[in-house]
Amino acid sequence: MLERLSPHEFLAKFHLADNALETTGISWTELLEIGRHFERNIPDFEQTGFFLARKLGSIDGVHSLRSRVKDPEHLAAKIVRKRLANPHRVITIANYQEEITDLVGLRVLHLFKENWQSIHDYIRKEWQLAEDPTAYIREGDPVAQREMFLKGGCVVRPHKDSYRSVHYLVRTYTSTMACVAELQVRTLFEEAWSEIDHLIRYPYKLDNRVLNEFLIIFNRVAGQADEMGSFVTYLAAILDEKERLQARRIEGVQNGVPKEVRQAINNLQESVRRLAAPETEKRELEERLKSLMDATERATSQVIYNSPINSLVGVSLATEQPETPISQVEESAASASSVMPTAFSPSAQSSSPHESAQEFDPMQVPMEETQRFVDIATSPVDRATSSVEVATPVDTPAPKPIRTSQQMTFQEFLEAYRRAHESI
Repeated sequence: MLERLSPHEFLAKFHLADNALETTGISWTELLEIGRHFERNIPDFEQTGFFLARKLGSIDGVHSLRSRVKDPEHLAAKIVRKRLANPHRVITIANYQEEITDLVGLRVLHLFKENWQSIHDYIRKEWQLAEDPTAYIREGDPVAQREMFLKGGCVVRPHKDSYRSVHYLVRTYTSTMACVAELQVRTLFEEAWSEIDHLIRYPYKLDNRVLNEFLIIFNRVAGQADEMGSFVTYLAAILDEKERLQARRIEGVQNGVPKEVRQAINNLQESVRRLAAPETEKRELEERLKSLMDATERATSQVIYNSPINSLVGVSLATEQPETPISQVEESAASASSVMPTAFSPSAQSSSPHESAQEFDPMQVPMEETQRFVDIATSPVDRATSSVEVATPVDTPAPKPIRTSQQMTFQEFLEAYRRAHESI
């Protein structure tokens, strides 16, 4: 309680000059009257804080909340400091609840920088603001953050101590009077740095050079942690999307063979049955097409289970799948092509290219189209670059498989992610 202190004890406790009261022109008696008035109304201010907290807690993106009502001693010290900063400013028992804008204060904490927008929109919709919100940033923060705050109608101010937070002054009411409450919106990392900075340095060690230097380094780390949080959410979204794409690819495979390849081979089989050729030759063709289908099924399974996205997230089922050498698939395709009658050769078909499987004429499938699908479906994937190899020279060493995420260094992981992202 303020009344327990003498003027000298009060000034010493809050590191104020001995002549501070005389300089401001405010008497100790006036401070005591304001303190008593505020103390009687603390329960009303607390209820106002609870009401604001319930509403803010319903916002999507809010992680946690802290609410507090100002201590009477700190209220008196703040009045003195404001009068010292501006001797013409009048703060009395009649207007202190309007002049001191953080009698009720709430800290609204969110995990990621991107959560700020939904909180900001809600505050502007629900309350009348006493002034435009102020976004405090650190010099050197990403330009995108500054632009985000400006777009939201905030006044952006680089803070000399690298403090980061967005402040709102909202007009509200207790049960007996109007007041202004301060909402401070920041990330958990910004809150941690602010709490430590306030505990160690503010407001009595502002000029300690050693503390300032270490706290600035700490501030940079907190800012980088927020950037990493944003990157991780972006990375997770990309991985989720690519896993969905991979699932759709797998759905497009029937019994281990892509639908387009299966359709092309079935069309060839149907054409073989219609050929005016000896039965022995037709049976030989059918057997070679069946061999091609079997080889394609084995090779396709190998490609799917060793995709770049599986490598990136540390999933590899390759050991569960029989590996089919590409030479075996190529040999099967070449064999089927070598005995194909001239009437069924690509040169005897329409020369217009087929852009997609949906455009195929079921009875007019050129062999080159079938071979193209088989090459894509059965060629092994270089897990480091995600490139498709149609053929690998004998003297070319096989690419080293990419290490799983459990074995990677962080830099290796980022490089693997970049490669996988570019390939899909």
